[in-house]
Amino acid sequence: MATITQDIPNIEEIEAAAAKLSPGQREVLIERIREMNGEAVDPDVEAAWDTEIKRRIDEIDNGEVELLDFDEVMDEIREKYGLS
Repeated sequence: MATITQDIPNIEEIEAAAAKLSPGQREVLIERIREMNGEAVDPDVEAAWDTEIKRRIDEIDNGEVELLDFDEVMDEIREKYGLS
């Protein structure tokens, strides 16, 4: 007779399955897990983030901001703080 724990996939199996999902599917999964944890998604907060994301994309598209290369930024941080 199987026990309940034998029927539940381990975290690595869940993670591997989640990695196969599309970004949109992963977002739905994340929201559902948050709801299971009692972390309700606030529609006002989501709308505010959507507005902020659009504003930032518009700034990039209009050339109003300078994009920085990740590796260059990390090199500067390492040099400034003596990290190797």
